[in-house]
Amino acid sequence: MKIISHLLAIILLITPVLNLRLYKKILNSLDPEAKCLDGSTPAIYLDEGDSKNILFYMMGGADCAGADLPSTLEHCYQRSKQTYGSSKYWASTKVGEGILSTDASKNIFANWTKVIMLYCDGAFHQGYTKEPYSYKDTKLYFRGSLNTRAHFQYIHNRYNLSNAERVVLSGSSAGGISTFLWVDYLKKFINSPSTKVFSIIDSGIFLDPSEQTSLR
Repeated sequence: MKIISHLLAIILLITPVLNLRLYKKILNSLDPEAKCLDGSTPAIYLDEGDSKNILFYMMGGADCAGADLPSTLEHCYQRSKQTYGSSKYWASTKVGEGILSTDASKNIFANWTKVIMLYCDGAFHQGYTKEPYSYKDTKLYFRGSLNTRAHFQYIHNRYNLSNAERVVLSGSSAGGISTFLWVDYLKKFINSPSTKVFSIIDSGIFLDPSEQTSLR
């Protein structure tokens, strides 16, 4: 009897998830120069909904950095072998949560078209160096700005952002900082007086440790 009760409980827990739309992973090869740290093609997760209302979400995940160049390169090297430095390790589908949920009873953006911009450059979705940096057994590509522009262009080509009524750029942590950096660009890129552009920033202010100490 206990086994049956446990099975019923598991079914009740997973049923809402099974009924939700899944985001689909899309490798964005629009710009052949856009690359993740490891040289893989940058990617997005897409949930297609109302194309008149579009939400971009810039994924967070800290950054690759160090006290000096050698430690920074080592950190970026290690990152290139993981999800936040490559598009190769992300699943083909994803369940959205919070602001990305497809459950209309929990999220006012549920029926919008939603785009998750995978974070794989290690530098807040920005930066650019033409030549990759050779390190150990690999080459590291710092092409965050190309990735971001390519993602905006891909969605524009697909839906025509100038025809949208509302576009929201959002992000958390490193993605929150990126939202600060990119929202003005996105507004100019859309270049439509009839399209309202907003930003929603979560945890996008990083305090300097020395400043935190002085405030104690």
